[in-house]
Amino acid sequence: MSPTAELPPAVDVLVVGGGLAGLEVARHLDRAGADVLVVEAGPGEDRRHVNAAVKPARAEEMWTDVRTDEHYRRPWTSASGPHFGDGAGLRSRLGGRSLYWHGVLLPVEEWALREPWWPTAVIDDLTRSWRGGPALYDRVRAELLGPVAPVPAVDVGGFALVPPPRAVRFDPVEPERWSAYSPLEHWADDAARAVLACGTGVAGIEVRDGRARGAVLADGTRVGAERVVLAAGAVESTRLAVQALATTGAPPVLTGLVDHLVQGFNATVPADGLPEGRFFRYAPVAGESRSNLFVEGVPNSTGGVELEVWVTGEQVPSAAGEVRCAPDGPWPWPTEVRAGLSAEDTGVVRAQQDVLGAFWDALCAVQGRPGSALEFGADFLSPVRTLRQVRARLRHDGPGLTAPVTWASPLGTEDHEGGTLALGAVLDDRHELTAVPGLHAAGPATFPRQGAANPSLTTLALARRLAGVLAG
Repeated sequence: MSPTAELPPAVDVLVVGGGLAGLEVARHLDRAGADVLVVEAGPGEDRRHVNAAVKPARAEEMWTDVRTDEHYRRPWTSASGPHFGDGAGLRSRLGGRSLYWHGVLLPVEEWALREPWWPTAVIDDLTRSWRGGPALYDRVRAELLGPVAPVPAVDVGGFALVPPPRAVRFDPVEPERWSAYSPLEHWADDAARAVLACGTGVAGIEVRDGRARGAVLADGTRVGAERVVLAAGAVESTRLAVQALATTGAPPVLTGLVDHLVQGFNATVPADGLPEGRFFRYAPVAGESRSNLFVEGVPNSTGGVELEVWVTGEQVPSAAGEVRCAPDGPWPWPTEVRAGLSAEDTGVVRAQQDVLGAFWDALCAVQGRPGSALEFGADFLSPVRTLRQVRARLRHDGPGLTAPVTWASPLGTEDHEGGTLALGAVLDDRHELTAVPGLHAAGPATFPRQGAANPSLTTLALARRLAGVLAG
């Protein structure tokens, strides 16, 4: 850690943001011998994953209700609440969301990872071969998962449920305590040289002679850099990019902001036909829903299962989502987020509801009991219930739910937001802003399409690729 007064005046690579993407870029650059500085706005004293640091109930509360987390902040306003409003924001601490995520490593699906959306070179590096060796996806899996013994699928009326691959470690004494992979583990080694500076926000990127030259920190300190990497979360990275692009005469807005489309239901059911004990499983469903189905079950005291079922689907970037800055006064410029659904997204929402209804009917049939229609709100943009509200009801209303209760996640609350700094559009295939040389970006903001998958495997693979580009 280094206080602002002790920061070097200039470095080879300045990484803005100490979350999953930024730290992964810095980790690989450090291994390559580069001169790297990471600046993170939040504190850095506690590097523990929340599921290892606190009791399971508290960790779950911090995950589903970000307002209970002391490190939560939202440095933007929402023009389309509840989307990107309350419940959306940053985990402003060293490690960021890598200290909260559940370790799920799934790739962006082939139907989304394709031309013309993604550059051919990026697709090839992720899935075929990188620099003459294994593909980036294979490298990350091998490092974080190692050999994985297959687990037989549990068939629920045609839905083949398998455990998702997870980069997690369980406490041998308290198995309910666990931690997911974080690049912070690299700095536990005394050989790590990359500097991590905490409590140091970035007001803006310095652009001189049409090129990024470093950053201006929140207290006015300037740090020079040959190359700058934006990895402060999708909205914050976009704000910094908008400010930098404004020096070229570009308008103060970038479109394409998306999050995953997520809906689900909770129910109390018999244990028949479900995996034993506590479980977490998924099944790809794709098709019109462009989604993955997840099922989590927790045994209750009466021999039943408290079931949570949800679908995570793709929202395709469009003009319906944007990050806009007010170019007035000093940096940081006030930032406003607008979220919305395209006609294509609306079709996905309807198809997801069909998938959830089909799974509920299939489960009821397997258990030999009558099904019932799931009742969804009429408008995804005005959700009747959120997951946080349903879980609160379960905690306060006694032993369980007599009928399934549906919910929808407002956009921005899944922590999967991205799309504004897309490779092949705003960025070239070297992760560099085409209009501002020397300025690069990492994280889901760079995804041309999100697919249905959790973004972490692709985030980690692209971070390794960017580090390779910067290291030469």
